[in-house]
Amino acid sequence: MVDNESHVTMLEDFNKKHQNVKKWSVFVKVDMGTKRAGIDVAHPRLKSLIRSIEESSSVEIYGFYCHAGHSYGTSKPEDAAAILHDEVAAATAAAAMMTGSQPVVVSVGATPTAHVIRTFKERLPARLHLELHAGRIQSPQRRHRTMLTAQATIPQTTSSRWPLVQSAPKIKRSSLLPKCAACTPSETKHSSTPE
Repeated sequence: MVDNESHVTMLEDFNKKHQNVKKWSVFVKVDMGTKRAGIDVAHPRLKSLIRSIEESSSVEIYGFYCHAGHSYGTSKPEDAAAILHDEVAAATAAAAMMTGSQPVVVSVGATPTAHVIRTFKERLPARLHLELHAGRIQSPQRRHRTMLTAQATIPQTTSSRWPLVQSAPKIKRSSLLPKCAACTPSETKHSSTPE
């Protein structure tokens, strides 16, 4: 994940020092106006970063990534749905800045917005493939982070490079994460993975 042209330069320098290294496929981190992380869609640096990646012989754009961390403060499904719409709009706007027409992933989501994905009815351009991720699943019994990818109710095409739905293996997620002192014995460490 990159959000600065210096990241592209570092990857190019790495490839110059090592032989037979494949191109780096990266997500461009897009800030959707909350100043959390990434580059705001309205900032000229975003277009400049996209151009530097497109011109690079070592780096290519895999997709655009947004995370609505502020959606955890919502209590109504309609508020989460509005934030989901904003996430998709920001990632789609960033993808529109590309000069090429290759397929890319728009990766969006937070647990509250993932829960309302069925409310999302917009149609994405055919070259954009929606990936939904959630940061934290909470239940009374346990709390842990997981990565979810889901198929939205949006008619889209797929390509051999990116299937629309990525199936996650059935793994007991809590066995993958270290315990922390702040969690009860039935919980897992929930601060080790960035949202």
